[in-house]
Amino acid sequence: MSNNSIKSNSQRFLSIDLLRGFAVLLMIVFHFFYDYAYFGYWDVNLNKELEWVVFRYIIVSLFLFTVGISLNLSHRKKIALRSVIRRTIILGGASIIISVVSYLIFPQKWIYFGIIHFILVASLLGLALRQYPMLCLLLAVVIVVGYAEGYVGTNALYQALEPTLHLPKDTEDLVRFFPWFSVVLLGMYFSYYRFYDLSQTGYEDRLSNSSSRIIKGLVFMGKNALLIYLIHQPILFGGFLLVQQVF
Repeated sequence: MSNNSIKSNSQRFLSIDLLRGFAVLLMIVFHFFYDYAYFGYWDVNLNKELEWVVFRYIIVSLFLFTVGISLNLSHRKKIALRSVIRRTIILGGASIIISVVSYLIFPQKWIYFGIIHFILVASLLGLALRQYPMLCLLLAVVIVVGYAEGYVGTNALYQALEPTLHLPKDTEDLVRFFPWFSVVLLGMYFSYYRFYDLSQTGYEDRLSNSSSRIIKGLVFMGKNALLIYLIHQPILFGGFLLVQQVF
């Protein structure tokens, strides 16, 4: 293996990191244009334009699909309690920071249940289903169909919590538990049967030995997705703010 190649960890599948890294890259692109429009350089509402809404859905789907895969991969035989506690503390702390900071910046549209909040809740609930792949698939189908037909949703929960928590009617980031939990369940189903394991095809070896800067960069972003998620928007937002102040 060359010094420039990617060193694979036996506990990880580089194909999953690569997919997650691609989602991170798309997320950065989306938020760049979101901030570009927010600061008035582009007259478009990314939350309303169909192509941008679809683009966001693709990003969220990629993230949550890999969440389901990783959840089952990490706890398939036995729940790694120490890992669960550590992850809960990290995601819980990140969720609080996101809510507080967003409230200070967007008091009328603060984030009360964004993607990090969602991943925290979905990861904990998903632990109970990790050994039941067919149930995961069935529940995913029920959620999608039920949501489409209007039988499954979170509106009642929102209406119950809104007066007490003073939840905003509009928010900068919202990942509804239904239908998005279905994507995590599909990832768990996919992971249980190890469809991601491409080692027999030699694909993992090619990734491991790749000297491509693009591949290496995407894998790095996939491995550090949470950190990049937390810092990329302050950097982008701060950059646009600085440009606006200077020019």
